[in-house]
Amino acid sequence: ILYSRWTTDAIIPVVSIIDATVNEVRKNGATRVAVLSSEASAKYNVYNDKLSEYGFELEHLTAQQQNVVSQAITEMKVKGMIQPETLFNTNILLSDLKNAAVDGVILGCTELKSLSAPCSKYFATVAESNLAMAKQVLSLMGLPSYIIRT
Repeated sequence: ILYSRWTTDAIIPVVSIIDATVNEVRKNGATRVAVLSSEASAKYNVYNDKLSEYGFELEHLTAQQQNVVSQAITEMKVKGMIQPETLFNTNILLSDLKNAAVDGVILGCTELKSLSAPCSKYFATVAESNLAMAKQVLSLMGLPSYIIRT
């Protein structure tokens, strides 16, 4: 949201986590994408505007689906792990997205990294925002992305 302000007159390259994450989706060939993110990011279409710019079809989460994502984020912040019931509900959400012809998912919140493996069971394209940004930074530095430990 503040990226344009931060990059104005910056003396070093400033990587956009949004651009880096959407570029990961673009590389992997998805066409219909859902974004799992905080309520605030969803409300302000933080990822959706950039996805639309590149011609992706968007699958918007229902209020109930967003509640599942928000619960997962809260549990990671408070307990350091997503609880079994929430993980069960997340798998239902992922199955529903798959049934809606979604072929790519963005994990657009730091706390959602632990959903990478469950998402990979449903989708060939899973873009985790922090990993995407790290890859972009390494690329700018001329370093290979394989040095990242995941």
